[in-house]
Amino acid sequence: MLAAYDWALRQPQIDAHRVIAYGRSLGGGAATALADARPVAAVILESTFSRSQDFARRFGAPGLLVRGRFDNLAGVHRLKAPLLILHGTHDRIVPVAHAKALHTAQPVSELVLMPCGHNDCPRPWSTIERFLRQHGLLGSAGLIGGAAKSHVG
Repeated sequence: MLAAYDWALRQPQIDAHRVIAYGRSLGGGAATALADARPVAAVILESTFSRSQDFARRFGAPGLLVRGRFDNLAGVHRLKAPLLILHGTHDRIVPVAHAKALHTAQPVSELVLMPCGHNDCPRPWSTIERFLRQHGLLGSAGLIGGAAKSHVG
């Protein structure tokens, strides 16, 4: 993730002030780690766990056996960028308690709960668009039209 970020910022068409870390499920750990290591304009976490050890323990794996240790709670607590947390209330893989814990760790974050599970949530594009506009990170074309469409999805 760090190498991809560094490469992207070397590209002339990338606005370094509008890079958004978006992670879904396990990808939320990578997005949070990226935001902890590099400047980002905002972070969006969707269906993301609070800490990988807590998530693994739910499935019977001792935390000490978890090789990739993502501590998203600590990462979002240190976060200076705006944070949007999206989570399904019926998620049986990553229970909604993880999203609530992340929101508690970063109280200025925005928590949006959706009536879905883990893999059946439609992308809440209107919520994402509103969040990005609110923080001045989206051009006039929005997510639906123009150049922004090729960078989303």
